[in-house]
Amino acid sequence: MDRRASLKSIFLGTVAGGLAVHGCTPKEAAEAGAQLTPEAGFGYGRTPEEAEQIQKLQEEAFLNDHELETVSVLSDLILPPSETAGGAVDAGVPAFIEFMAKDIPDLQTTLRGGLMWLDHNANTAYGKEFKLAQEAEQKELLDTIAWYDAATPMNEHPLEIRFFNLIRNLT
Repeated sequence: MDRRASLKSIFLGTVAGGLAVHGCTPKEAAEAGAQLTPEAGFGYGRTPEEAEQIQKLQEEAFLNDHELETVSVLSDLILPPSETAGGAVDAGVPAFIEFMAKDIPDLQTTLRGGLMWLDHNANTAYGKEFKLAQEAEQKELLDTIAWYDAATPMNEHPLEIRFFNLIRNLT
């Protein structure tokens, strides 16, 4: 017996064994898969409980309009639009960041504190909110928190560095 025939028999034996154990025919498997459609309330592998939790989170608001605008500016600075693709805002990053903050409450203090830090430092340095500053001013401010000592554990860094690392990772 050659190698190809051996591999073929191993593969067919595995598939046949799986079907025999479950007692499921290919037709039954197809019918069961057809029942898991978004119209049936089971979209993308979500259980009804998960879908309900996601709906509840989407109805809540964590970030106010000012904070969402600041996150939009910040995420587009991290991942700017290009000629071939849109930027972070086009990809829905601000909504994703807000969803993650609602889904993982431990992120909320770092996120909100970092946004306040950005506005405070932009006001101190330039006399305006971060989102209203010139792009060069925004980048200058971000350069102070974007580069950190990777040898130091993240939880030992100041809030502003943890904030920017969080935003960069979520973007």
